[in-house]
Amino acid sequence: MTTIARLTLLAVLATGLGADEKKVFSGYLVDTKCGTYYLSAQRDQLREHSRQCALSCGGPSKYGLVVGDKLITFDAQGGQMAKSWLEQSKKDKDLRVTVEFRVKGEDLIVEKIEADSASGN
Repeated sequence: MTTIARLTLLAVLATGLGADEKKVFSGYLVDTKCGTYYLSAQRDQLREHSRQCALSCGGPSKYGLVVGDKLITFDAQGGQMAKSWLEQSKKDKDLRVTVEFRVKGEDLIVEKIEADSASGN
């Protein structure tokens, strides 16, 4: 194999490795309408946001994860996963979760949503 062929192969492999990068964040699962409101007006009350409100508002406005002072908006597949998680959760409030994302270019693609171990969901 020539040096140029080896370098090309290494470049292709390195590019492919970056596509599988994972990011994990913990925060509050919210509909984006209410998440935006809580971040701007009542961040300290976010734990009081209810599961029923998230399900009611999430349909037309999407879902996301509040981490610190940021709202990470989910893609359509992540929204479906969030809705399913909310429907199955026994918690009414304090909807803390851990979300695993796959990094795809500039986008974060939801891979898994699970109860945050500290929240007791």
